[in-house]
Amino acid sequence: MTTETCKVSCVGSFAEVSLWRAESPRSLPRQSLGRWKGKVFGNDAVIVARELKTAGVGVCLRLLNPTHEDSKVARSLLQGQQVEDLDIETGPRTRALCLEDAEERRTWIFSRRPRPISKLKETSADIVYIDCYEEFASYLKCQESLNCERAFVVANLSAISGVVQVPRIVAMPRVVQASIGGAMEIAQAKAYAEELRRVTNAETVVVTMGARGALLANRHQTWHAKPQHSVSGAGLGAGAVFSATLMCAILEGLENERLIQSVVERTTQRLIRSAVDDYCGF
Repeated sequence: MTTETCKVSCVGSFAEVSLWRAESPRSLPRQSLGRWKGKVFGNDAVIVARELKTAGVGVCLRLLNPTHEDSKVARSLLQGQQVEDLDIETGPRTRALCLEDAEERRTWIFSRRPRPISKLKETSADIVYIDCYEEFASYLKCQESLNCERAFVVANLSAISGVVQVPRIVAMPRVVQASIGGAMEIAQAKAYAEELRRVTNAETVVVTMGARGALLANRHQTWHAKPQHSVSGAGLGAGAVFSATLMCAILEGLENERLIQSVVERTTQRLIRSAVDDYCGF
């Protein structure tokens, strides 16, 4: 896959992620019953790239400081697509353990933290998807190649629990995606989206709300779309499926209310079809 055929450039890290869901209703005690809910090859940038490949969209995956084992797995998942390794190093596969309580609050344990140094090269892709983990904030803030007027930047605020944690990147994203837990009311979610739009200067903010769907906010209006069919549970990878579906819809030219309604419904149908336990609830 050449850069000329790359429609979406995905920037992020790799990890093999396992999910354990505890029965404890609140923060995890020293001991708790629970069950293993599966694993997924991620993080979100990897899942997004796989989903786009399945949808027939040319994609380039740019991995931040992977190990050789990480790169090997990613390349096997994206055969025929371009994979670039930034600051690759020796070592075992990067793994992560996600512990989730009954209220869908998550705690993460990582085998290593990627620490990229090299600058990202410019891309000819129409869309640049950035998986913005908090630990990459200082790195992304220095990447001048992301500040491209031609590229449509989509920033996914992974593992961000509040506006104060939003990482600053050099590019002004056209779209920012974030997720919230089940406790936040729709009115609160709308206020949160507006605050995110103010902090990030994004044209559009999309907030996913699990089984309650998602909302889209721009400077004119806010729209909420609820799925017609429910997908039980809240697992790994579904937010990335939503991201990939969102970018497919953007490439199709959808906007505003039509965009969010289409993405919510198509994501729900994709999760139902997948029949994979770790792709449920976005």
